[in-house]
Amino acid sequence: MKIIKWFVLLSVVWISGCTSTGQVSTKGWCAIVGGAGGGLLGAIDSAGAAGAGAAAGALIGYFVCDNDEDGDGVPDGEDQCPNTPEGVKVDAVGCPIDSDGDGVPDYLDKCPGTPANAPVDSNGCPLDSDGDGVPDYKDQCPDTPPNTVVDEVGCPPPKAGPPAYMAACGDMIMMEDNRIVGFKHILFDFDSDQLTPQGQEILNCVAAVYEETSIPMDLDGYTCFVGDEAYNERLSQRRAHSARNYLVSKGVKENVLRIEWHGESSPVADNNDLGARYLNRRVEVSPE
Repeated sequence: MKIIKWFVLLSVVWISGCTSTGQVSTKGWCAIVGGAGGGLLGAIDSAGAAGAGAAAGALIGYFVCDNDEDGDGVPDGEDQCPNTPEGVKVDAVGCPIDSDGDGVPDYLDKCPGTPANAPVDSNGCPLDSDGDGVPDYKDQCPDTPPNTVVDEVGCPPPKAGPPAYMAACGDMIMMEDNRIVGFKHILFDFDSDQLTPQGQEILNCVAAVYEETSIPMDLDGYTCFVGDEAYNERLSQRRAHSARNYLVSKGVKENVLRIEWHGESSPVADNNDLGARYLNRRVEVSPE
């Protein structure tokens, strides 16, 4: 009867300890502790009772204490998120804490403090679907084309009016898809490298474009086929230099002007046509 009394007492101690303190151990550890406790209680009556008490204590410890395999402080029977990594903070049901409620637990969240309901990626960082640097939850202009400059809410800045140089250039500038591709040809009189008023007007347009854009320019000189080929080569060089010197006088930096000369090569009109070959005596200006 005494042994039964001690078994009952031991059971009460184990059940009370495991359920009231919330402490959990592996079943093996509970069995060891239970066996030791049972042995000590049994020894109060007799040496024989000690053995029986140890066995009973071990059984009670094994079956009464619940496992906590991931060591997060929540028994396996209550743990809704088993195998939590060591040291991770969990809630009452054993699941990793997600402070900002974005679905990514704190220990994996590389962007803590995400606003409520903001869509995030697997790292807990707000999505930026169009890649403009503004997260989707802030982006008022989704699906912005790649490499578009945007403001703080993901929208391209309002388009400015036409550039000032457009007023200065009129039809002297050639555009393609809103991009400058060239200028009206600067024409010269026969056997001359002197700029005409019309040529100066075109170069004034080029200077105005440079002032606003700082675009480097190519200047290519040409002649018609009348005269010696070597002479025409030198004449085309002088024409290109004349255009460059004028642009420099208008504030264009010399180091952004590349000049080449091609003599009578690459005509744009029939050299045999007296009324058209003057178009070949020219300097062409184009952005690099």
